[in-house]
Amino acid sequence: MSTNDKSAWKLVPVVLTPEMKDAVLEAGGQTALAWGVAAWGTFLETAPEPPASPAEGVMAKPLEWQEPHPSHTFPMWVCNRRGVGAFYVIRTDGAKADGDFALYCNERHIAACSSLEAAKAAAQADFEQRVRSCLTASPISAAEHAAVVAGLETERYSRQQAESYIDGLVGEKHDAIARAETAEAALAKAKFDTARTDVAIDMLTDGEGDSVSFHSKNADFNGLPNECITISASWTDWQDRDFRADTRAECLDLAIAAMRATALIPAPSGEGESR
Repeated sequence: MSTNDKSAWKLVPVVLTPEMKDAVLEAGGQTALAWGVAAWGTFLETAPEPPASPAEGVMAKPLEWQEPHPSHTFPMWVCNRRGVGAFYVIRTDGAKADGDFALYCNERHIAACSSLEAAKAAAQADFEQRVRSCLTASPISAAEHAAVVAGLETERYSRQQAESYIDGLVGEKHDAIARAETAEAALAKAKFDTARTDVAIDMLTDGEGDSVSFHSKNADFNGLPNECITISASWTDWQDRDFRADTRAECLDLAIAAMRATALIPAPSGEGESR
């Protein structure tokens, strides 16, 4: 719809009303309201000027024409609107070759029309334009002006609050994404560590009677590593053997390395032979 079309225009308050805010809140929620409050002032500041229009509820009266006098050689219709200084005459004396009906205003030719109805319509349009040029907006009182200024200041403050609220939402969203990514990474690492620990325990307890014992965290004051496990298995000659490191995973790695190293050491000559 073109902005030159009067039906495309509507008077709106300079300051958002509670009813307008409630309608936006119901339609789009708190975020939509915040964006609307923040943008309302910009909408008003950048809105184009409306097309010229007479005052609301005001319209020009139809022109009243005097019919031609029978004594006139050429028919002539006359309308005198003294209030706006307009004296209209429609003549058919052939003074203008480009139309059968010549329209004059204050003795100045303004239109040539093909019919009497068209000439009267052109006079009516000219008359309404003259009326509109006499209209102006009513000046507002000092109190009304102060109220508008106060309303604009309130709206500006509301816009600042809305912008701060939106910035907070964006920041919270970024923080939430970062927390989710951190939590997801921590969960993935925890799952990996758990699976790795389970595999290591299975390897160290593969033989019948093999056992792995986990100790409580070591106290910091004695200078020993934080974690300790005890292995009892065939490759330790069923003797308890401790493995210490900063993490349980590192303790298990040390034990597996020791187990593999023991398996590579050849048995003493004659060991295991029947006597």
